[in-house]
Amino acid sequence: MRLASVLALFLPVITYANSLVGRDSACGTYLCVNSMIQEPSGNPVFEIAVLLEPVGWVAIGFGHKMAGSHMIILWKNDDGTVTVSQRYATGHTEPFIDHSPPQLARPRVPSALMQSKAGNEAAFAFELVRNQNLGGAYNTSRLLWAYSKTRPDSDDPEATILGHYVAGFLNLNSSDTTAEPMYMPTASKAAAAAHKRIVIAHGALLSIGFMIVLPAGALIARFARSFTTRWFMVHYYLNYIVALPIIVVGWVLGPVAVIDAQASHFMDAHQICGGIMLLLYILQVLLGKYIHARKVGEATQKAHPPSNILHATFGIVLLSLAYLQIRSGLHEWYTLTDGTSERLNFWCTLIRNWAIALLVIYMAGMVLLRRQFEQEKTNTLYNSLRNDSETHLIGDDDDDTNKAAH
Repeated sequence: MRLASVLALFLPVITYANSLVGRDSACGTYLCVNSMIQEPSGNPVFEIAVLLEPVGWVAIGFGHKMAGSHMIILWKNDDGTVTVSQRYATGHTEPFIDHSPPQLARPRVPSALMQSKAGNEAAFAFELVRNQNLGGAYNTSRLLWAYSKTRPDSDDPEATILGHYVAGFLNLNSSDTTAEPMYMPTASKAAAAAHKRIVIAHGALLSIGFMIVLPAGALIARFARSFTTRWFMVHYYLNYIVALPIIVVGWVLGPVAVIDAQASHFMDAHQICGGIMLLLYILQVLLGKYIHARKVGEATQKAHPPSNILHATFGIVLLSLAYLQIRSGLHEWYTLTDGTSERLNFWCTLIRNWAIALLVIYMAGMVLLRRQFEQEKTNTLYNSLRNDSETHLIGDDDDDTNKAAH
């Protein structure tokens, strides 16, 4: 229990550190792992309990990185059998079948302990037997593991497998026959803490950018546009000068965290939606630049051309996605870590109430539409805006009907 508690503090995934002599186990967010030496054969036995649903496949690999590692991949079939697929990885692509592995993996019945942790459908076990034809053995001092939510569509060991959902590394000491369970070195603790900081910074920056800075720019445009042309400068600086670096840095930290966790890119809705949101934001900035350039450069123009309507639609979609994306990120964070449901509910409720408040405030600004339309008919505000834009040489933002999240 002490080992499991210590490891859980610095790894967001399962960590299992243990001599292969004797028996020990530890649990983390995704998996529980147990290893032992089978007597009298002396064969290593691994037991794995998957703690998340759905259970697709789970793997134990032997090596210092994904490329060049032998892997043992297991999944349950509809008839209750277990498929054991021994493969060799050349990189972050599907490993190919290893027809001559150094050791042969034989499926075993998981112990009652492992089945009690995850249920029969999520518990796996295998024994390593030396390949007499090769006389080799896996190097068990450095292991890697992977977990996927998607099960292969057949029981064939050569079936196609989709990329892992999460992955990580284990350090074992198989040479010391008297070793006590060892703790991960300080470097591993520091690396795990750094990963957590990356994820937190990723979520915090994007939340600030999409749910505070951009809405502030939109509200400035909604309420101030009918009274002063100065809204234009504030809107520009908030939605471009301030928001751009916050959003770009926050977004980049997402792939950095995925790479750090040895996980796959664009494999779930959260990652895919994040890519779409960045693209929409860039298009929003470019469209605002285009609209403003036309407005300043032309003497007459429709008050609400199609480009303005498209820009407004992008803004609505962008902020709607931002709310859903933040909720998705919170659910993923608390699902994959030791976060409590109470904290998850607190943050989800806070974000929801904030989004509702923004919507109510923005809709309240609609009472100014009549004043705005009257000014647009006489071009009063437009002429002032054009002169103000030329005077201040901003040259980059939207017009009086263009706002980042209108």
